[in-house]
Amino acid sequence: MKSLLPVLPFPVPEPKPVATTEAMTQMKPISQAGGPTLTKPKVWNTKSLGLRLASDAVSGICAAALVAPVITAVDKSVLQMPLSLTYN
Repeated sequence: MKSLLPVLPFPVPEPKPVATTEAMTQMKPISQAGGPTLTKPKVWNTKSLGLRLASDAVSGICAAALVAPVITAVDKSVLQMPLSLTYN
């Protein structure tokens, strides 16, 4: 009886196990994997915080000023479309 598997033109290596039983017994639980680095206190970078906040505010104002006219034009066209269809 013929095999239903396709014949490949190159050799296929045998699969290797991901981890052996010995390696699995030496693994630590996830709660201990990080060690003391997980409990390191977080330090916030507050250098030139005022300048960062000001630049965020300017960026927000510029974005709003550039996007608002486009939204207004689309909104007007959507609202005026039914009126133009009714009176023509």
